[in-house]
Amino acid sequence: MARTNETVTIIENKMVGPGYVRLVVDAQKMARNSRPGQFFMLRVPGVFLRRPFSVYDADKGRLSFLYKIVGAGTEYLSLMKPGSSLGILGPLGTRYEFDAVSPGTIPVIVAGGTGIASLHFLAQRISQSGKLFYGARTKKDLLCLKEFRARKWQLHLATDDGSCGHKGLVTDMFKKFLAEQSSASSPLAVFACGPKLMLDAVTVAAAAHGIVSQISLESMMACGMGNCQGCAVKIGNEYKMVCKDGPVFNV
Repeated sequence: MARTNETVTIIENKMVGPGYVRLVVDAQKMARNSRPGQFFMLRVPGVFLRRPFSVYDADKGRLSFLYKIVGAGTEYLSLMKPGSSLGILGPLGTRYEFDAVSPGTIPVIVAGGTGIASLHFLAQRISQSGKLFYGARTKKDLLCLKEFRARKWQLHLATDDGSCGHKGLVTDMFKKFLAEQSSASSPLAVFACGPKLMLDAVTVAAAAHGIVSQISLESMMACGMGNCQGCAVKIGNEYKMVCKDGPVFNV
């Protein structure tokens, strides 16, 4: 799908949790062309290189991103006011193949931290509800729960400090769920985004049950189009570019 480089207008840049911001821009064509799993490169004023942001939602000509303030770039971005102009390039990368969720298939999402952003967009586009396994540091770091509940998803939550749900790794709950599935159970479609260690655990557990996972890798990148080769990652026995060959991979 053709990417475009445009200057768009910020509609909203609002804090939605401690250190978390939802950015909404007016981008008619880009919103229509965006698919779950894809990302955009945003040019933040005062920052030399563009920054990659997964699409959180795309609806009615508006493009949304969910990000955490972690450094100077995202802090500058969080200070931009509605009405300000922002340069963005995209949509870029591969998407989740959610067409795999046929009738009778249970969609299963495994999210870690801000990996929930692209998976939120995915859940909006899947016509049926499924199961969300979501892990974060604390209760305050769990986002989008209201939206998932509104769409009747079953939530399985984990926090490092035990402030909400299971105390420990979200992958522990995911592995237990897989182990409890019988041969007569409905087939599963697994989608995941989050830290690398979490994704490794998800793919190994799913593969042990004969399930191919669709995982979205998070990576720093300079160009977003495969030119700089700065986001190379080993997939199987070969190296791929997260920005061009991904960020969504079947493993």
